[in-house]
Amino acid sequence: MGKTSLLLALHFALFGEPLYRGYDYLLREDANVGKLFLEFEHGGRNYRLTRTLRRERGRINQDTGDLFLYDGEKAVAYGKIAEVRDYVRNVTGIDRKMFEEFIWIQQEHLKEILSMPPRDRQAILDHLFGLLDFKKTEEKLASIQRDYQRDQDRIGQDPSVLTLIEKRKQHNYELAEKVKLQKKLDASKAELEAAEKALKEAEAELRSLEAKGKKFSELKERRSALITSINDLKRRIDSLTRQIERKKRELVETKKALEELKSEERSLKRRLLKSQIKLTTPEQLREVLKELNEQSNALGDKISRLNADIERAKASLETLRGEKVCPTCRRKMQQRFQEKLISKLQEEQSVGKQHLIELNEQRNDVNFKQHLAQETERKIAIINIKAEEAERKLIEGEQSIAEIKTEVTECTENVGKHEAAVKKIDVELTELTVLDLDAMRRRRDEASNNFRDLKGSITNLMKLIEEKNKTLALLHDAIRGAEGKLAQKKRIEQAASLASDIRLAYREIVPLLRRLYVANLRQAVQSVVDTLTVEADRNLAVEVDDEYTPTVTEAGFRRDVNVISGGERTWLSLAYRIGLGQLIMEARTGQSLEMLILDEPTESLGSEDRSIEALATAISNLKMIRQIITVTHSEELSRKASTRILVSRQGDVSRIEEAY
Repeated sequence: MGKTSLLLALHFALFGEPLYRGYDYLLREDANVGKLFLEFEHGGRNYRLTRTLRRERGRINQDTGDLFLYDGEKAVAYGKIAEVRDYVRNVTGIDRKMFEEFIWIQQEHLKEILSMPPRDRQAILDHLFGLLDFKKTEEKLASIQRDYQRDQDRIGQDPSVLTLIEKRKQHNYELAEKVKLQKKLDASKAELEAAEKALKEAEAELRSLEAKGKKFSELKERRSALITSINDLKRRIDSLTRQIERKKRELVETKKALEELKSEERSLKRRLLKSQIKLTTPEQLREVLKELNEQSNALGDKISRLNADIERAKASLETLRGEKVCPTCRRKMQQRFQEKLISKLQEEQSVGKQHLIELNEQRNDVNFKQHLAQETERKIAIINIKAEEAERKLIEGEQSIAEIKTEVTECTENVGKHEAAVKKIDVELTELTVLDLDAMRRRRDEASNNFRDLKGSITNLMKLIEEKNKTLALLHDAIRGAEGKLAQKKRIEQAASLASDIRLAYREIVPLLRRLYVANLRQAVQSVVDTLTVEADRNLAVEVDDEYTPTVTEAGFRRDVNVISGGERTWLSLAYRIGLGQLIMEARTGQSLEMLILDEPTESLGSEDRSIEALATAISNLKMIRQIITVTHSEELSRKASTRILVSRQGDVSRIEEAY
């Protein structure tokens, strides 16, 4: 358990994700915090990674506040699990699946890939080699091809395409009709020239007749507008005058309210003067309040001390009368001295009570002044706010009255100007008689009707030609649109044909690439098998079919992986894993497989046939892998290691006993 714990910790350090459903396997039940530090070297650079697990409210979570990846002394990723994981992957080229499948070869998973059904193995390795991308692309092309077919069908059923021939016939007909109208228009233009000459003569006469009528109408309209403006101005003057009167009344009320506020303020100050408090500013009033407060506190202290003195005198009298001893030294006293002392204490008590009455009267007077000053301060503050508001209203009211008076003056001046203009217009209107205007209107209407009829016939003809042009334009656009759709349909047919050709190419390239990967896999596995078996004096030939299923041939006998011995199966599983890992690592990152972790690889191997010793020798001969970590309980396997680390479990803690 100790050695496996180290591998589990290594897995967590690199990827920051639980291997199982939670982190319980990494943190002891009696622990609330677990810290992990990992140092590794890659590409000549040293990296240091720290992670922390915390148990809170019964759950174990990774503390991202204590998550750091250092390149040398510089923190290059921190605070985010995904950011640190991606940085490790970018540096090493290894992700979690690559690590779990081909670097950390666990005992229970060693033969897993060889034991699965061939189809499942082919699907997994096709995915790892990227062959599924070709299949996905081929499926996307099939979808695109179907889309092209739908577009072809849609364009073929488009009404504009189906009616293209009819639209061409209609276009030719409308074009012939337009030619007829154009000929008629050309003939009408000759007639229009004569009509235009007659129209110009009528217009010249009309203008001379309209001048008088136009001037009369303009004068009437101008006079009416001036009268309306005069009435509006007068109404505005009346409204402004009422506003001035209202605002003056408001100013009187505001001044009255302001005077009442000032009178109330003077009354409050006189009330303070009666209490011998003289002030002129709020600051002085606050100083008076401060002094009164200090006086009240001082008198309170004196009263407290005087009460204490009176109580002590009272207690002394009771002691003298009852026990007849000195209240200070507790000795017997002569009656004469006792009576003298009692008389003195009674006199002191009487004087103290009288002084207490005086002090209470003084404090009551001070408290009264204090209350009066506070109340006055509050009322004066309110009065000042109201007074400021009243003064603001006075200023604004006076400004408003001045502005209104200015507007009244302007309106009055405009009324005078308009009335003078009306008188001048009345003089001009007397020069035009109603009979002259009626005759002018009749002659103008006759000339206008004649002009309108002549122009109307030309306008109607031009409208007909314009409508024909619009119809021809619409037909032209419809024909061009339909022809464009037919061209688009042809392009879609070409694109669909190209997509079909590309799909065929993708279907053919996948078997070719798979055979290439299979050949490379066979070479890689054979290379590892040769290295592993060189010391065992075994000559195993490995073949791999298109489903990535290996077979072994030895001494001319070919055997399936399911019928070889347990030891041979272990050899082949290990070689298959290593060869496949190297091939996928190079395909994915362009780097070679530099690290291999073998977790109890001695399954089905024994000491009697020296197969474990042969495995140890074989592992030491795997020079193509830079670092091989083997976790084992086998002493024979560990003897071949260049470095041995002994791990034991003491209680619930894994400890390194010895490293040499």
